[in-house]
Amino acid sequence: MNSRWIRALGALALAVLMALCGTSALAQAATLTVQGTGTVAVEPDRATINVGVQEASRTVGATMSGVNEKLDSVVAALMESGIDAADIATSTVEIYANYDYDADQRLLGYTASNSVTVLVEDVSRAGAIIDAAVGAGANCLNGVEFFAADTSEARKQALALAVDSAREKAEALAEAAGLPLGGILEIREGDSGWESPMLYAKAEDAGAGTQLYAGRQQVSASVTVVYALGEVGYTNP
Repeated sequence: MNSRWIRALGALALAVLMALCGTSALAQAATLTVQGTGTVAVEPDRATINVGVQEASRTVGATMSGVNEKLDSVVAALMESGIDAADIATSTVEIYANYDYDADQRLLGYTASNSVTVLVEDVSRAGAIIDAAVGAGANCLNGVEFFAADTSEARKQALALAVDSAREKAEALAEAAGLPLGGILEIREGDSGWESPMLYAKAEDAGAGTQLYAGRQQVSASVTVVYALGEVGYTNP
């Protein structure tokens, strides 16, 4: 084979290779990326309550002593109400000085606070637990949060809804563009989360028979889906 034929074959091979590369690049470009979200509501079956004691006195020692004594009574009342000791945890301990800024910053005394977060495994008893704490001396109610202990099934449902949402968007976009929608090339899971109902109130507002409403917890999921357009990728069944 002479050199002329070798050069001709080489040129032909190069042309075929360039054509294939061009086709591959075109195939990679023929995609559609969409995002989908899904949300499922679940009934809370647990609650966390943050309660505490705040006191003011002339000295640091007297202030902390008064707070600790009252908090001990609050914790005892919680345990008597059926709360396990392992479900009571210190959340904040604070002490600060109080000054009279109109009298050359004269020291008036100190304010101290100590609060605990309580896990209530029976959400229907959350109001009674607050009543017990307030009755034992708690004068700070810093919030109640309701949540579901197991959201795994709701999470799966939210993911399925997110994929459905992404597919609906992709179908609408492909139809508007006049292009056939191909199969899924890639799925990426996005951030997930949940919104728990929250309640804030003053301790003096909580009395016997405190009424709480747990509402619903929103479990959400998001996905990013890459679809093929035209003949690229698999065809949707």
